[in-house]
Amino acid sequence: MSSTERYSDDHSNPPKLNLSSILSPPPNSLSHFSDSISRLAATMSSISTPTDSSRDSHLDSTIALLNMCNTVLAQIEQLRLRCLRLKFAHPLLSSLISDHLSCARKALSEWEMWSSDNDSDLDLASVEEVEKTNVAVRRLREAIDSGKIANEEFRVAIIETEKVAEELTMGLDRLAAAVNKLFTVVMGSRNVVLDSYKVGVGPKKCK
Repeated sequence: MSSTERYSDDHSNPPKLNLSSILSPPPNSLSHFSDSISRLAATMSSISTPTDSSRDSHLDSTIALLNMCNTVLAQIEQLRLRCLRLKFAHPLLSSLISDHLSCARKALSEWEMWSSDNDSDLDLASVEEVEKTNVAVRRLREAIDSGKIANEEFRVAIIETEKVAEELTMGLDRLAAAVNKLFTVVMGSRNVVLDSYKVGVGPKKCK
């Protein structure tokens, strides 16, 4: 069942919203994650202002949804920073200079030590793009440790790490755009509800 299908047909009385329950099971790739978030944002955009009896519930549940968005965005920024460190390592690896290799290995080790410190079900550490990067980084670091830096295997390992890091960065950028869009839509729906308290307006489409 898609994220849009998890909503009731009665859009004037939307159910409680929680990103981890809506995206269940958790996405196994950044592409899947981005698509699910985009569909959720589109659905939120179509929801009418809740009735008087459900406005408080809507405000409470959307706070949880905004918090989940912030959690995902924080993980994205952590991964982006580590991708930048990998990019810093690539030219150092190609030089084959001992001091450069030492700095590059440190950057690779920092990647391997990364943990999202995330206690929600939506942990980006488990998506396939991150897993592929983990494998590529481990192989490259092992090649440095073994001293096999002048053979074809080492060159291939560098290229593969560059490739997966770039794919991960692109996936993170797309996901960040989708989550920011969802955040904006949810904030808009909350503002509509808050305005309805002030002026007593009836149901209307969320902006």
